[in-house]
Amino acid sequence: MDNHAVGSWSARTNDNKQWLQFDFGRVRKLTAILTKGRNQYAQFVKTYQIHYGNNTLLMKDYRDGTGSVKIFQGNIDLDNIHENVLNPPVYARYLRIKPLTWFRHISMRADVLGC
Repeated sequence: MDNHAVGSWSARTNDNKQWLQFDFGRVRKLTAILTKGRNQYAQFVKTYQIHYGNNTLLMKDYRDGTGSVKIFQGNIDLDNIHENVLNPPVYARYLRIKPLTWFRHISMRADVLGC
């Protein structure tokens, strides 16, 4: 974690091994992911995958209707919210966002919608 982050998550290293994890405390229905870039800096995640599960050692890839691992469109700037609806929704305690491509540095603000 970058100690100089201003209201956002910033990976220490720019590589495809980084991820941001949410722990909801119990299983929840997850319906959408909202993302933004880093506050006050032109850094953002352009594409990402998600993984989810009830045990961090047994995470599943989110897949599209064809069974392929879904690649989500991320942001194109630092301030506009981008929403990705999970259709179908998932039921999980944990959700990981795994950045695939980014602008300048892996940084994001994120929220998850659901019940």
